[in-house]
Amino acid sequence: MRGWRIVFLALIVSAAAPLDHTPRPAYGPGVAFPFTAEDDHDGAMYVWFLTCSSGFRYDYIPASEFPYTKRFREVTEPRSGDIAWWPTHVSLYNAETREYMTAVGFFQLSDLKPGFPPPKYYRLQLFGDEKFVENSPPGARTAECIPKR
Repeated sequence: MRGWRIVFLALIVSAAAPLDHTPRPAYGPGVAFPFTAEDDHDGAMYVWFLTCSSGFRYDYIPASEFPYTKRFREVTEPRSGDIAWWPTHVSLYNAETREYMTAVGFFQLSDLKPGFPPPKYYRLQLFGDEKFVENSPPGARTAECIPKR
């Protein structure tokens, strides 16, 4: 169980988001995603997978490209489900708890080392006749939401 915490901390450090302590686990033991920690090195694979599984389809976008895509627009007042963006990492934001969710845990801005910058926030945009695609049950892994290898 401790191994995933070490992997997560390594990801956060490599993504320039150093934490003062281990994040609170997001999922119980044995939960598996259809991607590896390496695939999710910047958090974008997890964000894409959860967003896709929730019914919002878009092509995968790495963290470094969020500010340059039209699929997401920057917002100043984040709400739950928005994407928190740092130059090398993204996570999902929960406005009710003021937490950031990654594949392996939750953290708050206060968990970051002093002086670390706050994120920018981005919200998914639907274009033209695009709409929410319902899954049954919600969050189900569909073929469209499994990374192509």
